[in-house]
Amino acid sequence: MHTIFWAGMLCCSGMAELITLYFHFSHDDLKKGQACPLEITDSLRKYYPVEIYISFIMSAGFYFYRDYLALMFCLPLVLYNIKMLIGKEFLCHAVFVEEYKQKDYMEKISWIKALFHTGLIFYVVVQFIVYFSKFISYWVVSN
Repeated sequence: MHTIFWAGMLCCSGMAELITLYFHFSHDDLKKGQACPLEITDSLRKYYPVEIYISFIMSAGFYFYRDYLALMFCLPLVLYNIKMLIGKEFLCHAVFVEEYKQKDYMEKISWIKALFHTGLIFYVVVQFIVYFSKFISYWVVSN
């Protein structure tokens, strides 16, 4: 059962990491002129709520699993996500680059979230390996 939980958390953290990296690389595309601000803000409006809900699901999973170390690691991100949902900061619209530059905090947020999710992925991978090796060793010994 532990292995299944950690496999699920690994999938969730991987999806959240991919979403935040997508936004981080979108900012690079904007700087290079390969993307327009409207595309990026439309992506923010679509995918940031998904990333926020994934982080809520993961935090709830850590709470019910009683892994308080991971929960404490996720707590700042969850609190910021609650602030972001209440303030609807992710619902920005920018048609021109100058408008988007006024919202430069979105690039910093995506970078910080990417770092949080990277640290969380490392923790989840280690826990998954530990419990998967216990599962395999139990399976080998019992057969």
